[in-house]
Amino acid sequence: MIFKIFLLIAFICTSACSTFYENDQFTPKPVSDDSATVYLYRPSSVSNAAYSPELLVNDEYKLSIKNGQYSSMTLPPGKTIFEIEPNKNYSGITEISLMLSAGKSYYIRTDTSLKLEASTTYEPYQRSFNLSVIDEALAVSQIGECCLTKKKTSTQQEPIHEVEKSSDEGFSVDKTQNPFSH
Repeated sequence: MIFKIFLLIAFICTSACSTFYENDQFTPKPVSDDSATVYLYRPSSVSNAAYSPELLVNDEYKLSIKNGQYSSMTLPPGKTIFEIEPNKNYSGITEISLMLSAGKSYYIRTDTSLKLEASTTYEPYQRSFNLSVIDEALAVSQIGECCLTKKKTSTQQEPIHEVEKSSDEGFSVDKTQNPFSH
């Protein structure tokens, strides 16, 4: 009898402490009739994982391409040029041009690799980022596999940390942190 009560208490305690996870399925959002939606995704990769190159759309900064994430952009129809940081010395296909049509979705995958030269002298790594247009069916499945993380579902919300704006009041102990507290 005591053993059954112990098991019941253990079950209640462990289920109260557990966190439930669910996998999201990626579903493209509806596109309006007067614009196009472009999904840009980068599958998780060890090579260049710490690098998040900037993406320019028609010579204007749009976003950083992060490892294992996707982004969506609503753009006007017409010729659109997507380019990864032109001032960096990245190899690969770092620029593509698309003729966007209103009411359609487009999918661009960013692949990455790192090439090491075998030589007797120092040669820097050759970082490669390749942009490629992907078919919708393949892109939807790849985004679901690579870029959606497990989402925590619980009744408690995690606290949101807000960043205080700095003021010109000068030094204050309230604005400092103990560097050894982490």
